[in-house]
Formats: sequence, structure tokens, C-alpha cells
Amino acid sequence: MNLKTFAKPLILELLKFAIGFTLAYKSLELLGKI
Repeated sequence: MNLKTFAKPLILELLKFAIGFTLAYKSLELLGKI
């Protein structure tokens, strides 16, 4: 098991999660202002 080939998809998944979480948080923040 090569660590690099294993880490790459994991990092991509974390990035996707972070972006999704940030977008969800921003939308909630905007909804709270209305």
C-alpha cells in the first residue's frame, strides 16, 4: 500500500467536505441575517 496513492483521494475528500461545510455555514449565516 503506497501512502501517496492512499493519501491523495483522502485529501481530496477532506477538501470537498471543507468546501461543502463552508458553503453550508455561509448560507446559514445569510439566512440568519434575513
